[in-house]
Amino acid sequence: MSETIRQKLNGLSAVERLKATDKYLTEMRGILASMDEIAALRKQRGQAVSDEFGGYKRSTVEDFIRELEKQKEGILAEIAKEEEKRATAAPVPKEAAAPAVKEDSLAYKKDDTAVVSFRKGDPSLAIESMYTGLSMDIEKMRDDILQEMKYTYKQDMAIYDDLSAKIDAIKGTDVSALEETLKPLGENISAVSGSLTALDEKLNALQPVDYDQLAERVASKMVSGIDYEALAQHIVGIMTGGMAGAAAGAAVAGAGERSMQELEKKIDGIKSALDGAISVKQMPEFRKLDTLISEYLRTLSYDMIPDLLIT
Repeated sequence: MSETIRQKLNGLSAVERLKATDKYLTEMRGILASMDEIAALRKQRGQAVSDEFGGYKRSTVEDFIRELEKQKEGILAEIAKEEEKRATAAPVPKEAAAPAVKEDSLAYKKDDTAVVSFRKGDPSLAIESMYTGLSMDIEKMRDDILQEMKYTYKQDMAIYDDLSAKIDAIKGTDVSALEETLKPLGENISAVSGSLTALDEKLNALQPVDYDQLAERVASKMVSGIDYEALAQHIVGIMTGGMAGAAAGAAVAGAGERSMQELEKKIDGIKSALDGAISVKQMPEFRKLDTLISEYLRTLSYDMIPDLLIT
């Protein structure tokens, strides 16, 4: 970049070079100030120190500023020497003025502008002026980019600070509220866990059902409730088939009828007991007993009475 500046300043007077150097110094110092501002924002956010600023290095800008300042000192010294020479030089007698050159002459003059020089057939000044203008446009564009970067960085930092503050506020509130909400839930879970443990212990403590023992208990209750004496008398009366007179027949008939009624009542009781023992009643032995009792009630035949009731 410094070599480009020297090429631009070549061919200019000391005063013109001084003005151009001051302009470049002003622009570079503005860029350096923008970099300092961005660095301060980075430091505020706790970010790492970096020499990079959007593709530009701070050290390069600082070196360029030092070189421009040195160049400015040299130009100022050159101007001072020229003024000193003019002051000490002897007055030169004024020569007769040369005849004025017409404007349309093709002779080159030192004070020709770029346009006049181009018209006279020398495009060098015009090209140099175009290059100078283009270079200034590039420098301005770089400065605009840096300003835009600085603005965008500030905006991003403001958004980040706002979000950080909101997140910090949410953390403190939500964690405490969440802990209070989950506390009773944890207590309920502990209570349910204790209930499940107790239920598991009770289930493990249950003894399996002894169906044989249950069947024996039901059978003992059924057999113990039968009036064997009345049943034997009734059976003997049927087997003898004889009657000792009308009175004896009537007595036997009455006793038989009473025995039948009592037997039917007892059988009804047995049937009710069997209906209550659902699981036991499903066993093959009790199914057979139900069939025999049902057949007896249908035919009223003592031949269908099970052996269990007459032995």
